[in-house]
This record gives sequence, C-alpha cells and structure tokens, in this order.
Amino acid sequence: MQELLLLLDEYWSKHPQLQGIPIYQASGVARKALNVFQTYVGMMNADIQKAFQFSNPFQFNHVQVLKSGAVIDESGPCVVMATPSMLQSGLSRELFEAWCESPNNTVIIADFAVQGTLARDILSSPQHVLSRTGVKLPLRCKVESISFSAHADYDQTRLFLDELQPPNVVLVHGEVNEMMRLRGALERTAWEKGWKRALHTPKTDSSIYIPFQPKHVAHVRGRLAVQPAKPGQALRGVLVQQAGLDQILHPDDLSTFTELTAGKVIHRQAVAINKPFQDIRLALEVMFEGIEGSGHLPVKTAQPAGTVSPSSSRSCGSSLDSGASEMVKPQVVPEESEQAVRVGDVVTVWYRPGNTALGYESHVVLEWAGGSKGDVVADAVLAVLLQTAGQPPAAAQAEDALRKAVAVGDGSAATEAEMQLAGALLAQQFGPADVNTTTGQIHLEVDGVGVLVEWVAGKVVSGNSGLQSRVERVLRRIEEALRPCALNFED
Repeated sequence: MQELLLLLDEYWSKHPQLQGIPIYQASGVARKALNVFQTYVGMMNADIQKAFQFSNPFQFNHVQVLKSGAVIDESGPCVVMATPSMLQSGLSRELFEAWCESPNNTVIIADFAVQGTLARDILSSPQHVLSRTGVKLPLRCKVESISFSAHADYDQTRLFLDELQPPNVVLVHGEVNEMMRLRGALERTAWEKGWKRALHTPKTDSSIYIPFQPKHVAHVRGRLAVQPAKPGQALRGVLVQQAGLDQILHPDDLSTFTELTAGKVIHRQAVAINKPFQDIRLALEVMFEGIEGSGHLPVKTAQPAGTVSPSSSRSCGSSLDSGASEMVKPQVVPEESEQAVRVGDVVTVWYRPGNTALGYESHVVLEWAGGSKGDVVADAVLAVLLQTAGQPPAAAQAEDALRKAVAVGDGSAATEAEMQLAGALLAQQFGPADVNTTTGQIHLEVDGVGVLVEWVAGKVVSGNSGLQSRVERVLRRIEEALRPCALNFED
C-alpha cells in the first residue's frame, strides 16, 4: 500500500486537475508501517534515500490519513485505500457493500486474491453478492484487477531465476500442490539448460542447510586507488556504506567523496614533576629519536589584552621627517618559563613550572591525537617522565627523618615521620595533603570532596564511598611498604 500511496501522491502532484479529488488512506496497519519506513530509511531503495535528503516522501501532500471514527466525504468523487484487501471484513467490506450497487463506482483489487474470498469472487463478475448479514446485493460497480502484489506467476519466476541463475532456490508461502508443480517445472528448465540448481520446498517450521561463501565488493577511491592493489595485499582505509554503494577511502578523502568529515580525539594528561626542563628533555632524548623544539613554544596561551613587548612600539625620533610616523603592531609576549618538546612528531610535552600566585606546582602536560601510534608513544613518554620525576622532595625528607628516628630509638619522632611520608605519598595520588602530627590526622580534598585519614587508627572517612575505598587501598599499600618484612626461616 505504501508504494501505491507514493505513486498516487506523485501523480496528483503532476496533475493539478485531480487535486480537488481527495485520497483517503484508511488502514491502521499501513499507518503504523509508515512510521517504520520513516525510521529505517537506510533500508529503503536508492530513490527513497535520495528523496529523504530533501524532504520526507512519506509526508503526503494529497493523501489524508483517516483515523478510527473518521468520516469520508461522499459528496463528490474520492479515492479510498482500505484494508483488508480480500474484502472479508473491516472498513473495506463496509465501503464495498455501501457502494457496490452504483455503476459510478469502481473496485480495484491490487493484491493477490485468495481462493474463497469475496475479492476472488467478484473478479468473476457475478450478478449479485451476499452481504455479511446475508442480504443479496446487486453488483453494478466496475471491478478491476492490477498486478501490484509481491506475488509472481510461473513465467515471471522463471525469467527471474534465469537472469540470476542461483545454485539454490527455496520455494515458500504457497499451496503445496502448486509449489510442487512449480518446483518440477523449474527443475526441468535448469536440466534442459545444463544449470546446476537445487530446489527446496521445506515444510513449516523445518530448516535447510545451504553452504555458501559470502562475497563483498567495495569501490576503492581517492589516494588509495593511485596504486593498483595486488592480490593478497592488505588495504587499510575506512569502509563507508552509503546509498547502496560501499567505498574504501583514506580518512583524508572522506569529505571529498562523502558528506562525512574525519575527526580527531585529542588527549591531555598532566603529571606533577619537580625536575627542571633540561632534565626532562635529556631523559626523553636518551630514550627517543626525533626530539624537536626547545625554549619557547610556537603557540602560547593568549595573554591579557594590552600586554605588549617593550619593542612593540616606539616614538618617532628627530631623524624622521616631519609628519612621518612609524607604527608597529603590538605583539603578545610569551611566558619565558613555558617550554615544550615534541616526541616523534606525535606527542607534545609541555613544561609548566610552579606558580604560587596561581596555586599550582611544576608539572608537564602530554598532548597527543588518539590512535594506536599516538597511544603507544604517549605511554612510553609517560613512563620516562615518571622515572625522571623520582621520589617527591617531601617524601625524601620524611624518609630521611624516619631513618634517623629509628636509628636513635625515638618512637614518637618515627611516628611523625611516617605520617609525613604517608602524606607526601598520598599527595602524589590525590593532591595536596594537610598533615597534622598533633592530632594524628591527614586531610585531603579531591574535586571538592574531603577525606580524613586517621593515621594511628588506620581509618579513612569520606562522604564519597568510592573515593574512600581508593584512599583505603593506597593507604594499605603505604603501610605495607613502611612496615619491615618478617623473615622467618625454618628448617
């Protein structure tokens, strides 16, 4: 019915003289099917998909969708698409019984008429038909039939199979005797032409097994097609399926051959580090080749408006002619301490020293485009940076104090040093830690959520259960590292 509606709506659009005649669509099933068609546009044919680029072809201009209880205007001519198509019941039967006695009306059967139905009976042009109440009604309206269903006769089926020449044919949805006759005729045709063809007529709820090897064809375009591919050669690209056409393209060719554009995912990761930039660069140069860039970055964070370099403007001296002037465009001054290197033309490592005014410590920021290559290089760079950073100064000082306290047997000083060391290690994981050796507590704040660590009791308190669990795991590992290992040897 949807295809008929499309044809009628298009025909009415091309013939203004018909636009005064309404077209009614009076099928609830067809109304629901239209929603499905509009949802799965990608499964429609190329013409429908192309039409959807400009407008919705299923939003008809000359078709009125009738809901339950709606009234059809019978004051003039009209076209009604009603179901069921076999005229056994429903609105189609009601309209037929109301209109069949007038020779001005026409019934068009556009579906396959099943034996034993009213639609099949009226095709034989009877003089009378029986209504659902048993009243004999004269049949004076015209009855026409068009082949607009998904059914095919023998000639159409044979021609279709002769064109495709499939090795396997499965016959379903038909009367058993007629299906067996069709099977026999198709087998004889294949045998006469020397074609290898297996025909199957499975019973309901039975299955058949047909082995086959799928074949997928895609067009290679753009820069990937410059060099002809060789058999067995791997081809790397993006498979794009659009409007029934499969293409393999280089990512940079997407905007040329499709409406798609290639995007990038930029990753950034900050790592606290207390080493100077020279040490970071040296460590990276030892591990990697192709380290580029040093000193000031070519691209800087924008400075406040009006900040200019001392050489950005100058007054006209006496050596200039009267009335002449020289204007120099102000230039933004980069931060002298901000430096960076680029590793393998993949990962950029930004170095930003600590700034007490802005409240952050010295750190580096890794920046790279997501992908297999970028991720691997970034992981390696991160490992080098962590190795270069070593132990934080606060941890080193606390560890030295702990060693001295243990050496002289000062238990109280040892406990305080342990707290300072735990606070330094927790700060590496969660940010600044406030260690209070008097109360035996360590305070942390992570993304605005407070965490209280009671060192002596080994207890962690936080309003966020997930964060509390993370701190407890880290604290447990710190305690295990601080406690001496028990070495018990038994024979």
